[in-house]
Amino acid sequence: MDVHFFNRYQRQIQLKEFGLEAQQKLSNAKILIVGVGGLGCPAAQYLAGAGVGNIGLVDGDKVELHNLHRQVLYATEDVGKSKVEVAQQKLQGLNPSIDIHIFNEHITADNVFDIAADYDFILDGTDQFATRYLLDKYCVLESKVYVYGSVYAFEGQVALFDYAKNNICYQSLFSKAPKQSDVPSCSENGILGFLPSIIGSMQALELVKYLCGVTELSRELIHYNALNQQMYKTTMSTNEHYVTPQNKSDVV
Repeated sequence: MDVHFFNRYQRQIQLKEFGLEAQQKLSNAKILIVGVGGLGCPAAQYLAGAGVGNIGLVDGDKVELHNLHRQVLYATEDVGKSKVEVAQQKLQGLNPSIDIHIFNEHITADNVFDIAADYDFILDGTDQFATRYLLDKYCVLESKVYVYGSVYAFEGQVALFDYAKNNICYQSLFSKAPKQSDVPSCSENGILGFLPSIIGSMQALELVKYLCGVTELSRELIHYNALNQQMYKTTMSTNEHYVTPQNKSDVV
């Protein structure tokens, strides 16, 4: 084993539930992070630090000043620059031994099959319902793992979906998408930077545990309240009325 490899990941390799085999799984993993904002930034930082061998970053936005209180991957000097370009540079500085590919665009029905083709795990860091349902349907059709996270005011949710394993996906849980205008965004409602950082880190943690075989596939939706520091879980069940996408046209 390369001494630098062992030294870099020594603390997590030491965990008896983790070990060298799990670290090798991380090195071989291909994870796409859609949205490098409040959720995507902490997820990307910890996945890069943990040694995920291939990370894709998708975001068409530029860094804005109001991002900085919660998207701490960026600095004041980065305002006006492409998020994915800045993120790639800083994540490679954190871990130069991994591959990071960037897509300086927003993911849509027109490009999702091209962008996500080489990735087995999709971590959703967006706040758009249309994107959430698009990624979920894509993962069901392509038998990929979808990691959901969302935040609102002082509350957040996290869940990992592997429809091929247990017939549960985001849309089978939330069958109808609300209108985007029905749920105030962070720009309208405000948010403390701590919450998306916690939820994004939880998304990355759930993914790493599942990817490495540290835990079995969960059937639970995690709810977190930052105001009172309470957490509870809702058991998810198969929805017999859910219609599985059968081909590309059912996704786009």
